[in-house]
This record gives sequence, structure tokens and C-alpha cells, in this order.
Amino acid sequence: MGGVLFPINQRGQTSYTGAVYGIDRWKGLYGSELVALENDCLSLTFSNNQGISQILDSDVLQALEGQAVTQTILWYLSSGNYANAGLVVNETPMLTPGIQSVGSQWMITSKTVQMPDSIQSASFSISGDGNIKVKAVKLELGSHQTLAYQDEDGNWQLFETPDYGEELAKCRYYFRRYGVSSLGQIYLPPALGVSGTEANFSIVSEPMRIAPTISGNGFLLAGTTGDGFIADGSASFSLLGASPLSGIITVKVTCSNRTLIPGNYYTLYANPEYGAFLDLSAEL
Repeated sequence: MGGVLFPINQRGQTSYTGAVYGIDRWKGLYGSELVALENDCLSLTFSNNQGISQILDSDVLQALEGQAVTQTILWYLSSGNYANAGLVVNETPMLTPGIQSVGSQWMITSKTVQMPDSIQSASFSISGDGNIKVKAVKLELGSHQTLAYQDEDGNWQLFETPDYGEELAKCRYYFRRYGVSSLGQIYLPPALGVSGTEANFSIVSEPMRIAPTISGNGFLLAGTTGDGFIADGSASFSLLGASPLSGIITVKVTCSNRTLIPGNYYTLYANPEYGAFLDLSAEL
């Protein structure tokens, strides 16, 4: 989080409410959390110790087993509010001490914990009551934080801004949204119609964690052999096959209100009137 390009936000909304994935990898824990993007931070609005959480994958858990780990967050609490942040490991909280606002200022909270030798599950959560602004979070091996420092004027600066391309690729291992411009941009290669209602499209993307679930909205399926636009926003999407680690996903598109011609090639176009998207989700 923090910086012009961050956080990674493939779903593209400016705010998210409730127990849903919003900002990549982060999910609301209950039902009414509000996560909103501001110019250089996230604004989190919670009540009664609500929060958001990011589940850590198995390869990360193995790297943390038996290690000293430092968890650090750069945040701002409005007057009178409180918050917690940190790891929950094997369903046991290892959070930073509860922080009460000490005035209108940004602050670093950091805590080093010794991880157990065997980790079955772990997540990083941020919870509290009231409004909390978060600029950056970091989990790292060792006993010292390398997230941020104060400059001569007392302002907090990040030691290093993560590489956007690398972080986006990490997020696409779990989720990928194919969004399109209002110009009706083509973004899937042509596919053969296989029946009067179906066409199968192959997507080549970055590797994904598992075979994803598929959802989409707002497309026109256009024939390339002269039969024009033959579907509207009623087209539905499902997973036909996947080789997730190679990044090859096959999506079946079904058009219930138009007739496709088997053997003809079709191309998926955006329909801006429907807010087009195609989601591949392999979230934890």
C-alpha cells in the first residue's frame, strides 16, 4: 500500500463494503466494513472490532516456520479510535498491542514474534473501531522493521517502494480481472462456435494457484464471418478446463438468446453499457 500505483486494485472500484474481496488479497471479515481508496492510503471504517484480513499461502507459511518475524504497519488513527494489526497463526492472535489514537499523526507500530515450528494457517488482519488510515504494511524475517523511517521534518517515508509489475504478478496468481475500455477493445483470441449457443475461448495468462472460478458481465460475442453481433449482456461464462500453473484457462461462453453457427469463429468484445469484465478467481 502507498505510492501512486499502490495498492493493487484489479477490481477497479474506489470503495468496497462487507465480507468481500476488494483491494487485491484483502477481504472484509464481517458484513459492514468500508474500505475506500484515498490519494496515498486506504481509509478503513470499522465498528465493534470489525476488520480486513489477508490469508497467507502455504509457501509463505513454510518460510515462516520457526523464524522470528517482524510485523509493521504505518497508519493513522482518528482521535478516540483504537486498532489492532498483525498475524493470526494457527487461529492464535499475535497482534500488535491495541493502539489508541495519540493525536492527528501518522505512526509506525511494529512487533517481532517467534513463529511456531509448525504452521497450519496464518493471516494478517487489521481491525478496530472507527476510522483507520493505512499507508503501508510489511511482514519480514528478522527482528528489525525496514518498512519506513522519519525524515528530518518528522514525516514518514517508505524505505523502498515495491515494484508494481512484480506485485501485480503476485496478485494475479490468485485473481485476474480482464477489464476493457469503453472503446469495445478485443481481448480474447477468436474461438470456434461449438454449438448453437456455445463458444470456447482459451486464455493464456500468468500461472494461477488453482483452476479458477469464472464470472463475467457485459459482453458482445461477434462473429468474424459476417453474422455480426449475436449476443448481448445475457452471455454467461463457465470454466471448461484449466492448466493453472501453465496459465492456460479455457472458458465456455453460453449465449441463450442468440444462435451461434458451429464452425464459425467468434470474438469477445466489450459492451460498455454493461460495465464489462471477466474475472478469474483462485482466491484462498
